[in-house]
Amino acid sequence: IARMEVTSPEVVRVTPVFRTFEKGAVAFRKECTGDFYFKSERSEKISTFWSHSWHGGHWKKIITLITIYNGPAASVLGMLSALVMMLLFCLDLLPSLDRGRTGEYPIGYSCWSLWAGFLVTSLAMILWRPQSRVFLDRICISQTD
Repeated sequence: IARMEVTSPEVVRVTPVFRTFEKGAVAFRKECTGDFYFKSERSEKISTFWSHSWHGGHWKKIITLITIYNGPAASVLGMLSALVMMLLFCLDLLPSLDRGRTGEYPIGYSCWSLWAGFLVTSLAMILWRPQSRVFLDRICISQTD
């Protein structure tokens, strides 16, 4: 104990971040009494520690963690989809909307980039499965043992 070494390798456990978000991040909610130990696995080290008993609302924690872990991927995927839509529009492969401008050079309007970027970003925020490993006490420590 004085050397701060692990006495049993079974106690060093982690879980993938996406497992903590499953079923509406049930492991963070106070009203759930289930045991989630089966979602964890042995590890050599713990790089990130989370605790389920933070002060404040559990939905604020969940939204913050989803933003931190899914946000960068969602932003990149949304931007790439918007760029693809822009290229397709510029190559006249997608139709434009008429905004009522007339004259020698009528200007078409495209909403393709905006909506594609928004849709892909939203879906990635919800469906992305980050593979980072974390220690969440509610999952990595058996609640029944």
